Amino acid sequence: MPVPKDARLIDSLSGPNDPKPVKILCLGMCRTGTSSLLAILKRLGYSPTHMTRLLENPLHKRMWIEAIERNFLRKTPEGTKPYGRAEFDILLDGYDVVLDVPYAIFAEHLIRAYPHAKVILTTRPVEEWIKSMQATVWQNVQWPSYRILRWIEPEFLGSFVELVENIFLAHNGGRFGGSEAEQAYILHNQRVRELVPEERLLEVYPPFDLEKICGFLGKQILPSAYPHVNISGWSTSVKDDRGGGFLYPSFFGTVNAQLS
Repeated sequence: MPVPKDARLIDSLSGPNDPKPVKILCLGMCRTGTSSLLAILKRLGYSPTHMTRLLENPLHKRMWIEAIERNFLRKTPEGTKPYGRAEFDILLDGYDVVLDVPYAIFAEHLIRAYPHAKVILTTRPVEEWIKSMQATVWQNVQWPSYRILRWIEPEFLGSFVELVENIFLAHNGGRFGGSEAEQAYILHNQRVRELVPEERLLEVYPPFDLEKICGFLGKQILPSAYPHVNISGWSTSVKDDRGGGFLYPSFFGTVNAQLS
C-alpha cells in the first residue's frame, strides 16, 4: 500500500493518555550555559529534556527533524500539518522542562502550546556566542571526516548532523558566522522577550544567580555550590561554565548523556 504523501513519522506514535503540560521553557540557544541550568533544574526536582537526552532516541531525533522541516523549512507538500501542542505532548511526554536546541528554535510554537509555562532565557553577548559556536558546534559539523562518517553510521551520526544542520538552517539560514548569524541570535532573544509576559520570564547570564532562579520558580534555595558544567568538542569536560550547551557524540566512544 503506498504511503500517503502527507504521512508523518509522529503519527506512528500514540499520544499520552494524560498529557502533562510543560512547566518551564528554557529558550536560550546552545552555548549559553544550558548544561549548568540543566544540572540546577535536576537538583530542584524537575524532569528536564535537553539535546543530550534527545541523542538517546533516534526516532525522536528523526521526528524533530520532521518538525523543523514542516514548521520552518516547508520541505513537505503544501497543506501538510505542522507540529503543535498535540505533537509536542507526544515528544515531551515524561518531561516538564525543555532546554537547548532544537527546543529553543521552536520558542514561538512552544510558548503558544504551553501558555502557562514559565520561561527562562539564557543569554550571553553576541560576540562571545558567535566565537563559542565557531569553536565548537559550527566547526564540528563542518569537519569533512564527520560528513563522511554520517554516511557510514546514519542511525546516530547521520541523523545528528542532519538535525544540527536543519536547526541552524531554520534559525539563521544555515550561517556559521557573520552578520546574519549575529542578527538571528539577537532577534531570537528579542522575540522571546516580546512573546512572554514579564512576570513569566527570567533572563539570566552565566554564571547564574541561584537565588534568582530558585525565587522565580518558587523553590527553596539550593544549599550546595554552583554546578559548573560545560561540554565542548566531542567529549565531556568540565570547564568554563559560559559555554555549557551541546553534547557531541565521540568518534570512538559512546555518548555520556548524564551531566550531573
